[in-house]
Order: sequence, then structure tokens, then C-alpha cells
Amino acid sequence: MADHHDDPARRQRPPRVPITPLAAPPPVEVTLPTAAGSPRRQYPHVDDVSDWRAQQSLRLLWDRTYDLLAQLTAARTTIDDLVTRSNQQDDLIVTARTAAAEALAEALKTPDERAAAVAANLKDDQGKGQAGCDACGLTGDVGPIPVDQQTVANAGTIICGVGHEFPALLAATTTYAQRQTNREELMNRMVWHLNQAGFAASRYGTPGTPEHEFNLLFDCLSLDGSLPVRQYAYVVTTYDPTPTSPWDTTNVMQTKMQCNGQTPGQTTTPDAGTPD
Repeated sequence: MADHHDDPARRQRPPRVPITPLAAPPPVEVTLPTAAGSPRRQYPHVDDVSDWRAQQSLRLLWDRTYDLLAQLTAARTTIDDLVTRSNQQDDLIVTARTAAAEALAEALKTPDERAAAVAANLKDDQGKGQAGCDACGLTGDVGPIPVDQQTVANAGTIICGVGHEFPALLAATTTYAQRQTNREELMNRMVWHLNQAGFAASRYGTPGTPEHEFNLLFDCLSLDGSLPVRQYAYVVTTYDPTPTSPWDTTNVMQTKMQCNGQTPGQTTTPDAGTPD
């Protein structure tokens, strides 16, 4: 029997077929939701890496970096919020300390000091009377003004408007006596115009006294514009220099609104005044 193992034809094997390695699967793009304001995730130069394992590792590193960045952003937001709240607490503490100090100071005042403070506060009209004076027109014929608009500013518009309506009464005079006569007429005309507009108004004090010479009384709303009306006293002309001899013939009188006090709960009995 022939030995098949020695048969050259049987010993010859077919050539091996080369096996081509499978290509790496393409990377999967995953879009993760990001927090508002977070940067869009990008992977610079990752696609240039040929080894897919290294490419995936780089992507994981970038994802981790973006996760840490998002956490840092959130932490910063929290820190900013805490700082803001801390500052607000500091402001509240300062306000509370100030209020406590003011309350203590008020409690330590004597009765005379409290009365003086109240009187000083009643003379502060927050500049509203003068603001009306500054905004006045060329006449005091304004109104009638409804009760809910009878403010010290509107009263100032009428009072100083009368000065513009009768400029001759403000002009320089040759004698002090003539100045006094002109002032008397001017203030009586102011009283009449105030009454015509709906403000109850009168002269103040006894004739011949400084109070009577420079002040008017009239009723207005409180400074915040609320009812009921109350009585106010206002200096409505500039003071003259102390009369000297000779009299200053260049001195011009001016109208103004200087609050001299207010009396809540009291109203004015109107004078007739001097009509147009």
C-alpha cells in the first residue's frame, strides 16, 4: 500500500487567505443637555486622532472637563447669591442699628427738646411752597382749585403770581414808609387771590407786629396731599434791611415761600383782602 503521507500532492496545502482586521466602529456623538449659560461642548482635534480608543478616551476627558466647568459655574452662582444675601443682611443690620440709636436718642430727650424738635419739623415744608413759587405765572388769578389739589405748592403759585401781577408793589421806593404801604397792599391782594382760588386765607397776627407784616395764614392739605386741611403760616416777602437814614432807594422787594409753621387740626378764618 502506498504511503499517503509521502504523497507530495497531499502534502501541498492551499495558500492562507489573509484576514483584514475589522475597522473600528465610528464614534457615537452624544449631545448632553447643558445648563443655561454653559458653553456648547466641543472636541477640538479629537477627530484627527486615528486610534479610536485614544479618540474615545480624549472625548471622555473633554466630557469630564465640561462637567467640572458646569459644576464650577453653578458653584459661582451659588457663591454670588450667598454674597448678595450677606450684603443685604449687613444693610439690614446697619438700618436696625441706626433705628435703635435714633430711638434711644429720642427716648433720652427732655420734654423741652421734644417740643423744639416738633416745632422745627412743622416748619419744614420740604421745599414744596417755594417750588410752587418758582413755577408761578404772570398772575395770581389761578383757580378755583379743588380741595384735593389745595397744596402748599399751588398756594405758592398764587402768592408769587400776585407779585408778578403787581410788579410796582415790589419796586424800589424812595422811603421806607412807602415800602411798608406797598407790602401791606401786596399781601392783602395775596389774601384775596388765595380766597378766590378756594384757600381760606388771612393776615397773621396783630397789625403793626412783625408777624402781621411778613406772614400770611392759609389752609392747605398736609404735605403728603392728604385731608383734612390744616393751617400754615408763611413768610411771603423778603425782609427789608434794618431801616437806616437814608433809606436804601435801590432795594427791591421779592416774593418767596418760607414756611413758618403749620397747625394740624386748626383752620383759618378768611379775611376779605384787597380785590383786583
